[in-house]
Amino acid sequence: MDVLETIRLIAGLFFLVFGVVFSFLGVFGILRLPDTYSRLHASGKVGTLGVMGLCIGCAFLMPGAALKVLALSIFLVFSGPVGSHAIAAGIHRAEQTNNPHGEVPVADTSATVKQSSAPVGQHNK
Repeated sequence: MDVLETIRLIAGLFFLVFGVVFSFLGVFGILRLPDTYSRLHASGKVGTLGVMGLCIGCAFLMPGAALKVLALSIFLVFSGPVGSHAIAAGIHRAEQTNNPHGEVPVADTSATVKQSSAPVGQHNK
């Protein structure tokens, strides 16, 4: 075993351990955080950083699969935030429709935006 292979093995194991630890902490955050948005944040971090650590570790340990792992990593980087945003938007809409008294939540800033009744391209004066 030469020096470069030893360094590659150590780097691969480091990234695998990083991915596993980050995934564990993300699952712990999902179980322990108080509200839905915080839990969604924790799950989004697991989806990107935890899996990316595992992918990088696999690329170091299996150089023949590095291109496949790169393609998977690019897909995860672009699709993870889109999925988290879609889930958060759905949660926000559900909170708005399940509010029987019409009260605006304290952290909601979108309720202060007034929609214009003017046709598109024309502004109210």
